[in-house]
Amino acid sequence: MKLYKGVIWALLLTLLLGTVSEATVAQSPPRASLGAGLNTGLESLSSFWGFFFRSFEIAPYEVNIAHSHLQPLTDHSDSAYCFEVTSGTGAPDALESWYGDGDKDDSPPHSTCLSNIYTPPSMNSKPYDEWIKPQTTIQPIMLTPAQIEADGCACEPQEHVLTVGNNAGYDTIVNLTYTVIAGTGVCIGPPQLSLTNGTNMTFTVGFEPRGEPGDVVRCQINAKDATTPSNWDESFITKHLVDWNLDPAGWKLEPIEGATPHQWAGGTVGTHPAAAGQVGYIVGGLSVGLSQPNPDLQMYDPGTGTWTQLTDMPNWRFSLVVGWINGLLYAAGGYDATFSATNDLQIYNPATNAWDNTTPSDMPNARGGGAGGVGTCSSGAGECLFHVGGGTNSEFPNTTLETWQYNPATNAWTQLDKKPAGSSRDGFILGAGVGCLGYIYIGGDYRGFHEFYRLDATQPSGSQWTRLADIPAGAGAMTPALVCEEDWGKIMLIGGDPNGYWGNFNNTVYVYDIASDAWEIPLPQTLHVAQLGSVGWQMADKIWTVGGTVGYGAISPMPFEALLQMTCEPCSEFDCYLPLITSNH
Repeated sequence: MKLYKGVIWALLLTLLLGTVSEATVAQSPPRASLGAGLNTGLESLSSFWGFFFRSFEIAPYEVNIAHSHLQPLTDHSDSAYCFEVTSGTGAPDALESWYGDGDKDDSPPHSTCLSNIYTPPSMNSKPYDEWIKPQTTIQPIMLTPAQIEADGCACEPQEHVLTVGNNAGYDTIVNLTYTVIAGTGVCIGPPQLSLTNGTNMTFTVGFEPRGEPGDVVRCQINAKDATTPSNWDESFITKHLVDWNLDPAGWKLEPIEGATPHQWAGGTVGTHPAAAGQVGYIVGGLSVGLSQPNPDLQMYDPGTGTWTQLTDMPNWRFSLVVGWINGLLYAAGGYDATFSATNDLQIYNPATNAWDNTTPSDMPNARGGGAGGVGTCSSGAGECLFHVGGGTNSEFPNTTLETWQYNPATNAWTQLDKKPAGSSRDGFILGAGVGCLGYIYIGGDYRGFHEFYRLDATQPSGSQWTRLADIPAGAGAMTPALVCEEDWGKIMLIGGDPNGYWGNFNNTVYVYDIASDAWEIPLPQTLHVAQLGSVGWQMADKIWTVGGTVGYGAISPMPFEALLQMTCEPCSEFDCYLPLITSNH
């Protein structure tokens, strides 16, 4: 074993920026290869990355990344770093490039992918450093972003913001044209913009596609220098027509008065005698501060926009499995503040505002950190609560792949086929699960595994689990929220950590289409607050996410956001707000 104290210097090549006032770095924790990985729990690894530190130095604008790594001499690992550069006061935004300027390990071997200062002669031909791959070339006229891709309803106008930059060396007028090159629709914007040299300007493009769900409509935007027409650039807006859509205005912050922050709580949608429609429940979880309990049972009524604190759980837990069956809330398993699991099954009755944790049969084994939901019972009749994976504590070797079904009609637990192991060497822990259309969908893991599975309990033993399309690499794998939209046949994956081990926190939402077994591109509507460990709901024609963490306890003030669902109306010839433009093909 060797401890590499890697230090990387990245030299920022300032172009239009003139100065750089700050540069931050986010690192993507790597996965060690050649068999390196976890041995005995959260802290014991045969190969792992240690502390991560960065500093920024003004002029010559260098970022220092210090990142230690313990690994066998025969092993290798990779880590990716993402730079976010802030321009100086009064300087315009512009593209930035950088190159590695040395790794400075304590001893060989040094990185072969950085500056020639350390690159062995045998690697000089590799396109890794500034000698082989020069800095980015800036065009005289630049239009960004180069591509915008989004879903939309036919005949529903949407606005998109683009930026044009003048790097021509002189003041000029930029002429703009808009052409629908695929499908039918309307695409408009300002005909020209006046820009002084070294500046950029944003402008809005209105795009109204026409057609049927499944059609694709594309608009080409061309920006041309009026002084030197050979200086030009282009961007494209591609609209995929759908029969449903999510509010282009994005996620809206919802009221949090009367609520308590939480992470790794249980959540479900149900009813309550005091509410006219569906309500969202939050069960247990961790509170603000490290490993602080939150025994609350909280209810949110979207009809009134109010939170209500109900009777606390008698046996508080976090990372439990929760479901709603026939007017009752079921809460199975979970951890206490020391990561000790329980086998307790607790049932809440909203009609009496009381819990029962004595009558229901407890789980056969104590489990925390599992996932599951409500689906069709193995008999094919009625609904059951399913619990998948988890462990007796937080150590990976003590986790399991066991699948258990609780049938309220018989008050009995039945063991089903084990979940497939996938990338795991032991069990499943701190991923995500949801019941949808009678099935149970399970994916992710604390360690950043991206496999995604479906449980059909009605199938014969030995064929109850099916591996589906993997969760996309950029999507959350460690405790995202999974939300089922049954009418659309979709599952939303909200937030989470794509790499596991608390490396990153997503503000993204990915959509899984059940019929095609395919993940769609992430939604353009990103969360206000990046997090993992939130609760997700679908109710009142909205997708909801509430709570979460970025480490060291629940986020406070508590994030609470909702995204409006919209059903597309049929298109008519009178819907267009501008004269119809048809593509030339």
